[in-house]
Amino acid sequence: MKHGFLFLFSAAVLLTACSTSDDSTTTPIPESQDRAQINLNLSMPKVVTKSVSSSRAVGTVGDIEGTNNVWAGEVVHIAMMDKGKLTYAKELDANGNATTEPIYEWASMNTPEAVDSGLATRSDHYVKYYPVLGNYDFWGYYADDAATGAPAIDNTYGNYMVLPFQIDGSQDLMTAKAELTPAQKALMDDQGSNSNRYYSAFSARRKNDLVPDGVQPIMTFNHQLTRLKFHIKAADSLTADPVNGVQVTGIAVRSKNKGNLIIAYNDYTDYTQSSNLALFTTKDSDSLCLKQRPVVDGKVMRNQQLVDLTPVSPKWNSTTNQSDTVNVGEALLVAPQESYNIFVAIKQYVMTRGAYTDADGTAHAAEYDWKTVIVPATIHRSDPSQKFVKGVSYNVYITLHGLEKIDVVTKLGAWIEGEDIDLDLE
Repeated sequence: MKHGFLFLFSAAVLLTACSTSDDSTTTPIPESQDRAQINLNLSMPKVVTKSVSSSRAVGTVGDIEGTNNVWAGEVVHIAMMDKGKLTYAKELDANGNATTEPIYEWASMNTPEAVDSGLATRSDHYVKYYPVLGNYDFWGYYADDAATGAPAIDNTYGNYMVLPFQIDGSQDLMTAKAELTPAQKALMDDQGSNSNRYYSAFSARRKNDLVPDGVQPIMTFNHQLTRLKFHIKAADSLTADPVNGVQVTGIAVRSKNKGNLIIAYNDYTDYTQSSNLALFTTKDSDSLCLKQRPVVDGKVMRNQQLVDLTPVSPKWNSTTNQSDTVNVGEALLVAPQESYNIFVAIKQYVMTRGAYTDADGTAHAAEYDWKTVIVPATIHRSDPSQKFVKGVSYNVYITLHGLEKIDVVTKLGAWIEGEDIDLDLE
């Protein structure tokens, strides 16, 4: 269900807001039957739709359900931990004993491209195998360039692991935990007393027609932020005039921007992947500025650093005699909140000084220049008691009006004729 927000912006305010370990061996080791290879299948979530900056962030990952909801080779981070605990699964030495080397300690993994689900590969190209015994959990996160520190166990209770972050509106934050699919669960349920032995070498070797590749971790990455997509319309044809009409030069949203992302938790917490896992600090907020995807040879590039927004003009449809809807920028990724203060920077080419003639007869032509103003507004859900939700994309529709010239009419008030006063000075 799409929820749009329609705002009427009269244009008469201020100035612009935004400008803007070594696992290699010298001799090959034959694969043992007990050393099942670990295959990670990453799934793209379906984004629900309801109608500073040195950042190298690449913007939204995926889209609402459809052809655009696909990976683009983004790098995610994966951890393999002892089942129900926050301890990393360890590599085995030649004697089958555990070493101090984690198998996956938030390893960088490359997602596939142009599909919503597929095998991930380690960025260092190493292939990893399950220990002979043991059951494990797989955790994942994607934070673009928003991480401000390394993953660490929370010091308060030690029941979950967090990643500190700071967003500027262009980073997607996602988390994942491997969960059995219905077909995998049915297959494991058939294993009797071994039904909980996943994920493991044992489960990787359990196969049938519905699970031909074995019970391997499938990880759906879920969005932890709210997405705002902006669209503009013109109130009339003059506002959409290609030369003298209005242009949007920037959009900013006030949002919380710092916090901790919960990326793993043990069996002693009530957290699930449906919980709000991006924990924002209440005191930190900033104006997050809208950017756009780069365009190369007419093609919009994904998984590349966003660039500053170029001015966008509304378009008038002469056939329907109404404004078309024009998308502005990529999208802003913000903290889930009850409402947002937003600022729209617009400019228009207007007359700044009228034509006039000096007392000596010198004529001066009219002068024109760009005038930029900021228009503030507040947006909230259709039901103001409902807050904006993580993993949901909201369309914000903005109707633009042109700047109105101030015309002052002076009207001369007439004297009122009073009675005559006779004065005799005799």
